[in-house]
Amino acid sequence: YDNGIFLRVKKNNDSFELRTNFRTQFRYVSFSRHEDTWTDNAGVVRPIEDRQNLELSRARLIFSGHALTPQCRYFMQMDGNTDSGTAVSLIDAWTAWQFSDTFQIQAGQRKVPVGRNWLLGAFDTRLADRPFSNEFFRPSRTTGVWFLGDPTDDTHYELMIGQGFNTQGLTPFETGNDFAVAGSGWWDVVGQYGA
Repeated sequence: YDNGIFLRVKKNNDSFELRTNFRTQFRYVSFSRHEDTWTDNAGVVRPIEDRQNLELSRARLIFSGHALTPQCRYFMQMDGNTDSGTAVSLIDAWTAWQFSDTFQIQAGQRKVPVGRNWLLGAFDTRLADRPFSNEFFRPSRTTGVWFLGDPTDDTHYELMIGQGFNTQGLTPFETGNDFAVAGSGWWDVVGQYGA
């Protein structure tokens, strides 16, 4: 065990590593209404229901590592929750070639680069979850090619050319003909962010 259960094989200069991680979030939700109905923006009157339930909000299974050489990296993350019934979905899956700490190319499906809180994994959020503004303004995941790296210990960048800003779960016929371009970068002016 080393930040996850792993299998590591090393022979001459070739190597293989498979690391497995699991993360889950469980919560209790309680809502007591003070009104019986509400009116939406179309003028439809809708009922307000009391709510008390237990939820599995995230159940993430992650496989990551490298194959043949440490420069050839891979990552796959699956998610299940009680919000979507019993469905388990593939939310991230990419392969990469890491030229150096300053430059890596990834291809597959992952997050569209925008704000830092969105790019950090769910393991690294500052509280129980991301800020509400992040949930409102962020895009989602897409299929594409990413260019990323850490030019210095205090800086990071990500650039993407992808199918769109929110194409997770869409078929190739549903994504359209135009590519999306996005990027994000940060500089830790006063030192490292978080742990």
